Amino acid sequence: MKKCWRRWRLKSLNKKVESLLRQRQNNPVSDADIAKEIQLHMAIGHIYDQHRFDKKIPYAERLALESYRAAAALENPQAQYIVGERLMEFGKFWDRMQTSLYGCQAHKKYAEQAYQEAFVYLEACDKQQYPKAKRLQGLAWINGWGVEKDFDKGVAWVVDSIEMEGKWDQLTDILTKIELNTPDFFASIRKAREARRHME
Repeated sequence: MKKCWRRWRLKSLNKKVESLLRQRQNNPVSDADIAKEIQLHMAIGHIYDQHRFDKKIPYAERLALESYRAAAALENPQAQYIVGERLMEFGKFWDRMQTSLYGCQAHKKYAEQAYQEAFVYLEACDKQQYPKAKRLQGLAWINGWGVEKDFDKGVAWVVDSIEMEGKWDQLTDILTKIELNTPDFFASIRKAREARRHME
């Protein structure tokens, strides 16, 4: 019953998106219409995410990504971040494949393409002052995901992202979530934060 309802809901949401797209092609649209379209794309992406392992909806994971990508094209920072984060994961996957038993030159190319596209979305998102986008780019510099490793630059970006959010009281939780909750990294964060304060 639940699956039938979700499929009906998907059909209904897709019809609404099609209607808004036709309207956008023929007439000027308001900010409210764009916000509505973004909301629909996000809702569709969320439903596809829930159906990732449903054989009756093949390619649900890809369809979710494309739904978020459509919302990202309408300059929604949350969607831009989701797309950037998922493409970053694809890049990391292909990086691991390069060094696996099945590694080949094509994997390097796939990783480069995924990282390159991820940074396009994350940079667009960062311009809209979305702290998580800055943090993920910082992690990319720290770990060398699609860029040359630059630990100090990466730490500075992580510090900036926490400053943007004003969440220094949640530092331990944030560092645990990004898997950098170590005494050495804490010390690096403190040092970068102090350097930032001196520059202000």
